[in-house]
Amino acid sequence: MIDKISRNLSPGRFLLLIIGDGIRESVEELVSYLSQSPQLHFTLALVELQVYRLGEADDSLLIIPQLVTRTREIQGLLCA
Repeated sequence: MIDKISRNLSPGRFLLLIIGDGIRESVEELVSYLSQSPQLHFTLALVELQVYRLGEADDSLLIIPQLVTRTREIQGLLCA
C-alpha cells in the first residue's frame, strides 16, 4: 500500500478535496494557483456541506454534501 501511494505522489497524481460549509472566493484563487502546475496530475473536487441541527434536545446534525465542481485529469501525448 505504501509503495502504491509513493508511486502516485511522486508524479503528483492525487485527488485533492476541499470541503467546507461554504466555498469562498479564496478557494478560486487556490484553484488558479494549482492550475499553474501542469506537471501535477491531480483531480480537484470542491464539496460544500449544508449542516442542519435536527433538534434542540440533542446534538444531532444532518449533513448534506454537494459537489460544487470537479476537474478531470486528462492525459495525452505531447507532439514536438
